[in-house]
Formats: sequence, structure tokens, C-alpha cells
Amino acid sequence: MMLAYWHWVVLGFGLIALEVMAPGAFFLWVGITALILGGLTFLFPLIPVAAQLAMFGALALLVTILGRKFVRFQGSSETPSTLNRRGQQYVGQTIVLDVPIENGQAHVNVADSKWRIKGPDLPAGSIVKVVGVEGIMLVVEKKTKS
Repeated sequence: MMLAYWHWVVLGFGLIALEVMAPGAFFLWVGITALILGGLTFLFPLIPVAAQLAMFGALALLVTILGRKFVRFQGSSETPSTLNRRGQQYVGQTIVLDVPIENGQAHVNVADSKWRIKGPDLPAGSIVKVVGVEGIMLVVEKKTKS
């Protein structure tokens, strides 16, 4: 039996298509390996089948390890998501108080929501900066001119 380059190419695209239907980032690397082997057998068509299978196994292992390291490296450079920590997206923003902060607390409108804030007592019209989040409460401090 002879394996031609197009066998590997078909296997590669089939595995990549399987990855789309069943994501898990495993079939992708094996599919890429099959495509690499398809390219090698296109350039060197007389590679014996046993050598092709051995190369496929070794390359699949190598490509999977390198691919996972690449994905892990790419994921580490992203900033943490604030999707489920909605208050975190307001840290660093300034707010003009429409009501005074009394006894260290008040309610203000931020974007499209009403938030409880915690900070020093300040009159309405003061400009504060969100410096943190405690549960569902924004922690603010008076913004100094800079």
C-alpha cells in the first residue's frame, strides 16, 4: 500500500473539520501534522509508508506540545476579563457626584446603572475617582487635580 500526499492532506483537513465540530484543541494539532506530512510526501513521494507513519506519530507529538505551549503563551498576555466583575471596568474612571456622600456612602448613576459608592463625605458636584470595588460597591476617593 502506498500513501500519497493527498491522503495526508485529506486526513489533515478532516481532522481540522472535526476540531471545528468538537473543539478541544487536540484534533487541530494532529490535523496540522497530517498537512505537514502531506507536504513532505508531495516533495519526497518515495518515503516508505512505515516511515510516514513513524514521522506522523513523532510530528503529532511534537506539534501538539508546541501548539499547546503557543496557545498557553498567547493566553497569558491577555488582560483579565471583567465580564463577570462588572464593577472592575469602572476602576480609574471619574464620576461627578449628583448627590452628596454622607456617612461614607451614596448612590450614583454610572453608565446605565445605579451603584452604591463608598468614600469620604463630599458635597454634590464633587469629582471622585473609582479606586476599587468591594462586592457590589464602588470605592471612590476625591479626585485631586493633576
